[in-house]
Amino acid sequence: MKNVKKVAYDIVMGILPVMIGVYLGIYFNNRNEATQQERLKQRIIESLLVEATSNKSELERSVSYFSLLRDSTEYLIRNDLPYRQFGFWEGLNPPKMNNTAFETAQITNVLPDISIDLLQALSKTYSSIEDVDNLSNEYSLSVTDKIGTSDFSNDKYLVILSNYSYDILVAEKLAIEELGSLIQLLERQSKKPK
Repeated sequence: MKNVKKVAYDIVMGILPVMIGVYLGIYFNNRNEATQQERLKQRIIESLLVEATSNKSELERSVSYFSLLRDSTEYLIRNDLPYRQFGFWEGLNPPKMNNTAFETAQITNVLPDISIDLLQALSKTYSSIEDVDNLSNEYSLSVTDKIGTSDFSNDKYLVILSNYSYDILVAEKLAIEELGSLIQLLERQSKKPK
């Protein structure tokens, strides 16, 4: 009987340290992975913040341009003046915005770790940015399809420019609002303890 107890004791004492070692290894591995995931999340949030700030600046620059274009075309139309090239003219000139930080967040699978409020703000913001891009593309196509046709006069071009200016300004201002909200959320998220 003493032999059986001794063998059982030896087995337990041999297995127990191995079990504790395996448990501690798994625990520290999981903790290390969680720490790395949190660091990655913070880097993505910081990248999203830089991208959102850059996109907002680009849109604000574009709003200035399209406000000037809108006012100029409206003045020419209202006063029945002939079309002339504007001194500030830079073409249809859609804003050049980025979405690489958002794509990186999707690829790295960090989005499930982000708050619902931030996910919704990201979705709304990048949808607004996509709307600006789509609107620019639609107007570009509508102009290029009509160039060279007999019914495309300078007066019609002025009307198209005026309409484009109005529409793009509305879309850009909405995207700027969305970006402002997103920037606030990202700033709060980036200040959380790491």
